Amino acid sequence: MVIPLSVERGKIFGLLTFAVTWEEREWTETAVQQFKAVAQIFANVLTRRQVKQALKERLRFEMLLAEISTRFINQPINRIDHEIEDDQVRICKLLGIDTSALWEWSDNACNTLILTHAYSNQERVLPSGGITQDHFPWCRQQMVKGRIISFSSLEELPPEAAHDRESCRLFGIKSNLTLPLSIGDDPPVGVLGFNTLQTERDWPEGLVKRLQLIAQIFTHALERKRMDGQLREHIREIEELKQRLEQENIYLKREVKLLLEHKEIVGQSFVMKKVLNLSEQVAQTESTVLIQGETGTGKGLLAREIHKMSSRKDRPLVTVNCAALPASLIESELFGREKGAYTGALTKMAGRFEVADGATIFLDEIGELPHEVQSKLLQVLEQGRFERLGSTKSLHVNVRIIAATNQDLAQSVKEGKFRKDLYYRLNVFPILIP
Repeated sequence: MVIPLSVERGKIFGLLTFAVTWEEREWTETAVQQFKAVAQIFANVLTRRQVKQALKERLRFEMLLAEISTRFINQPINRIDHEIEDDQVRICKLLGIDTSALWEWSDNACNTLILTHAYSNQERVLPSGGITQDHFPWCRQQMVKGRIISFSSLEELPPEAAHDRESCRLFGIKSNLTLPLSIGDDPPVGVLGFNTLQTERDWPEGLVKRLQLIAQIFTHALERKRMDGQLREHIREIEELKQRLEQENIYLKREVKLLLEHKEIVGQSFVMKKVLNLSEQVAQTESTVLIQGETGTGKGLLAREIHKMSSRKDRPLVTVNCAALPASLIESELFGREKGAYTGALTKMAGRFEVADGATIFLDEIGELPHEVQSKLLQVLEQGRFERLGSTKSLHVNVRIIAATNQDLAQSVKEGKFRKDLYYRLNVFPILIP
């Protein structure tokens, strides 16, 4: 006796059989009805199990979909390709699919799809070089039009897809779902395909819709990556144009520098012209300058000229006379202080280096700087960092330093009054005023 298994006259999904092997038997109407009742119980139990399993799988897929969608919102550009392939693996393993391939239309080869992201649990995969008219002509026509391709078996393909059917057999494809990658009404930028290579499978409408959402997430991520690439390319082109303009104007800039009028400095002698020439050379750089000369020879005047010719000329020149400040206050004056750093420090104060951030600071009479402050100044020269008095938090500044002295710093180094390493840091570009 063979009894079909179905629920409420629905699709038959199985059979319940009873057989006698040792004798023939008549099946009475009563027995038939009883066996039908048993079959109905089995059918209901199996259906509930299938529904429960389907709901469980759908819930897992919905959770995966939500996770993928959330993760791609703030995904760094350089992680997009890796995340797409990782999600392909997770989707295939969850749904029991053998391969997933994401193809993008090539910019160089007309009407050719290039494989950019793929996963396969089998050795047989699609051609990595690209899909052309020779491989899947009928499918390619559907892809160009942005249509969904879906077949559970090769027999479902239409007669005009005979060549595609043979290609599927060649690559071992038994069933396929291919989704277009497009945004709105724009032409598709590629396709996302899922294949089974071992068994045939159905593609229910609900599953297709959920996988379409995955395709949309991938499409937006790839579009964001493409836009970022275009932006970087435009920035690169702008930078090249900028460099070209700078190169083209080098000669003009040099001519302007040579023709600069130093209205505040009077001198026509060879030695003064040499001083002015040196100041013009170093002004456009970020080098530290050490101006040496006797008192009254115009060291501060030359420092202002160098600042006016530099790229920082739009910012103020911050001047500190190291000889005019008491040794107890020079550190807080240069680097600032926190409230309560010492007795009488009732407020927080920004130092001269903070004020000069992005500008130039002129340290006059640098030879008078106390030895304990010299190490802190050395840290600024080496790292661009310092701490306020009474604070452990490092501050970073971009300051150009011009120092001046009427002393022989080399002799001060020999006598141990000035740090040797600080001297060499300050003496990058020395200028001696006669």
